[in-house]
Amino acid sequence: MLDDATLLQQLRTAPGDLAMRSVYADWLHQRGDPRADAVRHVVAMAKAPMGSEAYWLAKAKRHTCRAVASDRWWAVVDPASAPLRLAPLPDDRARRWRALDGWLDRWAQRPLSARSGASPDRLAACEERLGVELPAALRELYALLGAREDLMIEDDYRWLPPEEIAWHVEDDVEGLLFLQSNNGPIAWGIQGEHLTAQDPPVAMFRQPANRPHAQRIAIPRLSTYAMLEVSLTCSTSPGSTQRIFPSHMDMRGPLSSVGFTDLHLGPGTFWAYDSMQAFEHPHAMAFVGTVSDVQEELWLQPREPALSDHLVADVLAMLERHA
Repeated sequence: MLDDATLLQQLRTAPGDLAMRSVYADWLHQRGDPRADAVRHVVAMAKAPMGSEAYWLAKAKRHTCRAVASDRWWAVVDPASAPLRLAPLPDDRARRWRALDGWLDRWAQRPLSARSGASPDRLAACEERLGVELPAALRELYALLGAREDLMIEDDYRWLPPEEIAWHVEDDVEGLLFLQSNNGPIAWGIQGEHLTAQDPPVAMFRQPANRPHAQRIAIPRLSTYAMLEVSLTCSTSPGSTQRIFPSHMDMRGPLSSVGFTDLHLGPGTFWAYDSMQAFEHPHAMAFVGTVSDVQEELWLQPREPALSDHLVADVLAMLERHA
């Protein structure tokens, strides 16, 4: 005879098995258990194409069922609702967007919904104005959260709305600009030769005067670049802590020892830094920027400063010992 504990253990060992979740939903329904609908919404959301009407509808229904069970139960039945991290990033781009959506459910002031993205009409008008199709990854990003200024605009930069995405010519390089610094001429976009790629590399345009020979390509994939930008915007808070360390400092070991995971976004530049790394913890994010092989700047950004003071102190103490 099956019981609830046995079925949950089976789900725990097979987090991606939707058929097993459907069996569990039927078992609950036969017993008049209100959790049955919750499981069915989880399955429907997982089966729907990312960002589709069916996806957002299933997500909204799942949200209305939150009160039927404990967080521990949800963590087993719906891995997307567990305290998962962005790392390790999925190889598949569609699964990366799902990971970002689930992560924002926990980190953003409000979760993504069908109203969070730029409408198909706005994106179509953008493409008609430019005379080119937007690469798939850029279109998907805007369709996911293009209407969320809290995620697309930060003190230091902003993602341009579809109406302002522009064609830019700089020396012998041209391409589409979609991200603009608010504190200087630096901008990011996609070089014209890469526009036909599904998930093209991000290039730096209008390079800063103090880095005239900066690497043009910032990060090899737009989707991972977007995850770095959005996670940084979402994590910024008054509780952020910034410290400077020697450039020879390898922070992976010390950060790992206190529970941080490297996002492995790939090599590349970011803002005015020669490289940028992102590390994730259930209660904080850490961003490490290397400046001209002279120093490294570390930002520790707790999700809830009041709960994370001890974590910040532990990280800084660990890094000081290794510096």
